[in-house]
Amino acid sequence: MHNPRWLATAIAGTVVALASVSPAAAAPLPITYGAPYAYLVGGSQLTASPPGANDWSCKPTAAHPYPVVLVHQTASTAELNWIDLSPYLKNQGYCVFALTYGVDPSVSPVIGGIADLDQSAAQVAAFVNQVLAATGASKVDMVGHSQGGVISREFIQELGGANEVNTMVLLASPWAVAGGDNLGDLANLLLGEAPPVVTQAIAGVNAATLPFLQLFDDPAYWAKLNAVDYGTSPGVRYVEITSHADEISYISDYVTPPVTNASLEWVQDACPLAWPDHETIPYNATAVAMIANALDPAQAVTPPCSLSS
Repeated sequence: MHNPRWLATAIAGTVVALASVSPAAAAPLPITYGAPYAYLVGGSQLTASPPGANDWSCKPTAAHPYPVVLVHQTASTAELNWIDLSPYLKNQGYCVFALTYGVDPSVSPVIGGIADLDQSAAQVAAFVNQVLAATGASKVDMVGHSQGGVISREFIQELGGANEVNTMVLLASPWAVAGGDNLGDLANLLLGEAPPVVTQAIAGVNAATLPFLQLFDDPAYWAKLNAVDYGTSPGVRYVEITSHADEISYISDYVTPPVTNASLEWVQDACPLAWPDHETIPYNATAVAMIANALDPAQAVTPPCSLSS
């Protein structure tokens, strides 16, 4: 006859042993660097979330207490812009969130970053508040590519974000643009020395036609954005990461602002052979590692020297 006390002890020991077995770690998300893959895969599923993003049950850890909010560039989507960075950060243990903002249905039902800048900044603000409510975090970190960095700064300065953002990483994001003939200058940069008829036609397209062109032809917007402390908020740490091959840098200002809470880093400082341009920098492995280092300097790694773009 079995001893009930012995049986109970054995069962209890088995339960404790099973409870102490850690679940298998999730396999890292695969990452394929380079713009061709991003355009092929990200461009084919424009309404999807990027890999690893928007798990609304994710809770930040002590190692990474701030969820990361990714804000794409002009004429893009969350999936297309962050197909490499999102899984990289998820593999590092971050809670990652990404939105597609600034959709204008009269132009496209899915492409973002083409609406009024103030409207887009308000959408970012609402999304950040949704992330904070879901995760219980006190603040977020943010990464903004190009226009995404600009409207993120507007959110920080004008829509309550100064108390909600820990680190703002600006990826090839202009700090200021002089306005005036910048659209014509941009045409020359992208098309070579374009015929005058082309540059005049482009210069004739302005924010009244496409609202996001405030980025290029609205000096008043930039004056407002940079009016106080050169566009920074004291409680936020700013890191600009860009490339010497960035076309937009020739008509914009990436100079480190004269404040102690901002820094400027060049991809070529980490890898002289890396030469991503404005569009392809999110798909360059060197840049991706530099972004993660900016978010967590204490755990920084040596970025790979990558030609992927």
